[in-house]
Amino acid sequence: MGLEDPLNRVRKQSSSILTKAGVEHEPPSLRPDPRFKVLVNGEKWPGRLGERARLSLSIKGYSSGQLKSFSDGIATCDADKFHEYEKITGAELYFYPYIRGNIPMPIDYQNIGTVDIQARKLTIRPVFPDRTTAPEDRTYAVELDPYIEGHKTDGSTSRKTVKNHEPYTYPNVSPGEYWLRVLHPGALLEDRQKITVKNDGEVIRPRLKRASSLVVPVIWPEASHPDKLPPELARKFVFGHGRGVRSVIRIIGKGVSHDQERIPLPEAAKGRFPKSVIFPYLPPGQYEIISPAWDIEPKGIHPGCVIKSSSIEVEITKDSPVFVVTEPLTVLYTEKK
Repeated sequence: MGLEDPLNRVRKQSSSILTKAGVEHEPPSLRPDPRFKVLVNGEKWPGRLGERARLSLSIKGYSSGQLKSFSDGIATCDADKFHEYEKITGAELYFYPYIRGNIPMPIDYQNIGTVDIQARKLTIRPVFPDRTTAPEDRTYAVELDPYIEGHKTDGSTSRKTVKNHEPYTYPNVSPGEYWLRVLHPGALLEDRQKITVKNDGEVIRPRLKRASSLVVPVIWPEASHPDKLPPELARKFVFGHGRGVRSVIRIIGKGVSHDQERIPLPEAAKGRFPKSVIFPYLPPGQYEIISPAWDIEPKGIHPGCVIKSSSIEVEITKDSPVFVVTEPLTVLYTEKK
């Protein structure tokens, strides 16, 4: 439904006439700007959101941006924002990432409308696998992202670290649908679960399935000087960045993702396993870790190399610890000049 105010329509038509006549003039000021009294659970702003809460405007399917002004609980939106588009199906005020309130449609340009933002307390209390877990292995992560039809986030911007198997509480989440995922080094990494938040104080208890994370020490002395490697390898093998190593070292076995290097590392592993490749969240089974063969010719000032294929085999059992540290994998590297 197109949004149009009679006064603004006159201003736009007058501007069009001046433009066609070649008369220079300021663009029309589309007024009045729509205004909304903002409540939180029916109470005066900011209510339970606190004084640090800041609202923005989102027009569904088009754009997001700042409000024109916000004072004493009254949000003023720039009317120009609504006139930029022919059809608007909805708009909302939001406080990133989880607070949203719908703007009444169609827009009333004359009167102050009301946006009653609803906020709920949400607790994520995972049910962890039944095993003895060392304190340093009890750190996990939670990802909660608004559900958007046809789109799944990678969770990187919403990931929260939780220690000692404690529950994680979001103090303010608007009712609606969300993607939820829990990442624990001793549990399978399953697809995101769609949850619905309705009531205040809800507790979600995702049940995690037992797994282990493989830690593979990599012996490759030349990698300590990546600037002396062929560029094809230097860009991948930087030992200070475990993900680069994972893009070269491969794993074959049950439950292995084809996009393993893009899977986030467990929070509990960070800083603990230097010069190692980590393959997390794997179910019991037999696995082969492979350093593939490479044959790179020298180019200009850059050396080439030959890497012979090498591999190790490892088994994860139902009784394996959270982190299974394997024997070292040696990269059989020879420089070629």
